[in-house]
Amino acid sequence: MVRMISAGWVWAAVVVFAGCSGADKTPTDDADTDTDTDTDTDTDTDTDTDTDTDTEDTSARFSGSVRDAQGNPIAAAKLRFCRGSVCTNQDTGADGSFDFVDVAVDWFSFEVVKGDGQVTTFVPLKFETETVRELDVAVQDAIETDLPRTAAALDVAPGLRIEAAEGDLEEIPFEDPAEAILAARIPVADWVPTDEIAGTVLDQYALGPFDFPALAASGLPMSFENPVGLAEGTSLKVYVGSYKESAWLPLGEVTTGADGWTDTVGLTHLSTVLLVQE
Repeated sequence: MVRMISAGWVWAAVVVFAGCSGADKTPTDDADTDTDTDTDTDTDTDTDTDTDTDTEDTSARFSGSVRDAQGNPIAAAKLRFCRGSVCTNQDTGADGSFDFVDVAVDWFSFEVVKGDGQVTTFVPLKFETETVRELDVAVQDAIETDLPRTAAALDVAPGLRIEAAEGDLEEIPFEDPAEAILAARIPVADWVPTDEIAGTVLDQYALGPFDFPALAASGLPMSFENPVGLAEGTSLKVYVGSYKESAWLPLGEVTTGADGWTDTVGLTHLSTVLLVQE
């Protein structure tokens, strides 16, 4: 027997089905109710600009002349004017003159390359703002003393004694090994400037071959004849010109002795040497 369902029941079923569907929009306690609308309003911009306009002070100047020991100008003498390891080369003019412009305010080293039988004139120089330094350099005739096979005290120049032997000086690239020491006692009239050396300069010596270093870390033993008028036991300071440092480097002190000579101090390399009383 087939039963018939009325249309009213069908409509009721549809209503009940719709009420039980997943379309319920009622929020529960676990629902995410975060309504944070915070946004980044930082509008800072980097306005820092580099306004450093510092320029190097090159307001100094250096000029002068080069002559031989007899006072004659030396034309085409080779010069090295160095700031650290950076050098400017120049040859003297027909009248022996030279001129370096736009010199930085700093320490420099100045070297006149020697000729045969001469010793290099070397000097550290300090330049100040808007200064013009003038220097008349006299290249000295050298005494040449051969290095013996065994160490001996050598009177290399009047008043200067160095103990040395063959092989006591290091070899320098592109230079022949040193077989002799070249030396000259610089006359007072030809003394080079001694920037920032405190005290009274008593003697200056020029030594070569220039810048050859002593093999021993302690240097070559070097002593001086007692300067006239100084009592026994007087302490004197010794300096050597340094190409690498563009400065006078202290070697230490010597003391005048009863035998007419000071005790020794180690000479680290061959260059211009100063004996100073403070």
